[in-house]
Amino acid sequence: MTQHTKGPWRAVDQGKGFGFDIVKGWNCPKANPDQKYKIAEMKLNKFSIKENKANARLIAAAPELLEALSGLISKIDFERQVIDVEPDSGCIECTKGTVPNSKNTGLCDYHKARAAIAKAEGSDGRRSR
Repeated sequence: MTQHTKGPWRAVDQGKGFGFDIVKGWNCPKANPDQKYKIAEMKLNKFSIKENKANARLIAAAPELLEALSGLISKIDFERQVIDVEPDSGCIECTKGTVPNSKNTGLCDYHKARAAIAKAEGSDGRRSR
């Protein structure tokens, strides 16, 4: 269940090197302040302005990224019910209980995606398979 403010969000330069606002809404605040809602404020820090701007864009893209990734994982989960998928031999989750821990090197992309969704949703990642 989505608990965050629905997107789209966008990054708006505060001007004069102050930082960026992450906002919901597309109208200029001077034209119609009711159409813009500040989600977060990002002050400039030790990173370059270019890197700060890229970070602000990434944050602003979060709702769309979460929605797209959740949709892809749902499709993959559905397909996994229909076809037998070979587990990733280096994935801790895919090989749980079948391979010695020393052989597991991390997570496959599928389980990384599930972990990222769980992190965004504030859950433990236990979704139905």
